[in-house]
Amino acid sequence: MANQSKEITQNLYGRSASPSHQAVKLLTAATVGATLLFLSGLTLTGTVIALIMATPVLVLFSPILVPAGIVMLLIAAGFVFSGGCGMAAMTVMAWLYNHVSNYAAAKQRANAYGQFVMLDI
Repeated sequence: MANQSKEITQNLYGRSASPSHQAVKLLTAATVGATLLFLSGLTLTGTVIALIMATPVLVLFSPILVPAGIVMLLIAAGFVFSGGCGMAAMTVMAWLYNHVSNYAAAKQRANAYGQFVMLDI
């Protein structure tokens, strides 16, 4: 396993990576990882604090916000349903066009050879 890792390192850099180079890579990765972990914790803390502070306002305005949220949900569902129906209609029209054009082409080929062909629709 160690030989395979060494071969990969040699293939990437064209030479064997020195231990100090690997240490620098490890130190850089650890620093970046710790910084990102700290920032994600800070973001989570800020989100929880904002939710705690906004809860009384949400409870106070819930008689207005809940029906408004339901209306917005229904409007969004209507748009999604409308788009889905449009896509289904376009798919059916494309299938129908391909089916009819293939039927007409097959009938023309059969007539060109003087054959009578009963094609299923």
